[in-house]
Amino acid sequence: MRLQCGKVLQFGIRRRCYNNAMSAYRKARPEKREAVSSNWTQADTSRAIQIWSQYQQQHDVAGLIGQTAGIDPASGRVWFGDSATDIWEQMDAQGIETPLYYVRVGSDYYVRKGGRR
Repeated sequence: MRLQCGKVLQFGIRRRCYNNAMSAYRKARPEKREAVSSNWTQADTSRAIQIWSQYQQQHDVAGLIGQTAGIDPASGRVWFGDSATDIWEQMDAQGIETPLYYVRVGSDYYVRKGGRR
């Protein structure tokens, strides 16, 4: 597991979305059920947003609109996938376990909470 539910919720991902993603991840990887605690700070968030802004200025992301981007504030690496779960699986395949900041390409958030009224 990459992030604790409380940490993910802090960055705008709804509990239901997170639970569905993690449920699929746990079924695929039952040996990885233990939670990895993270010491995510506001500075990590600020650094990830800065990295994402610089990445968009240096690369053409127009063809990736709708994809999920996962930004690692420690290394500066940017991951892309259809969802956060897809990115987790890519990282797991490479043996990397680090928390990421997630954003939807073409948007300033990953999932917006609330519905239309």
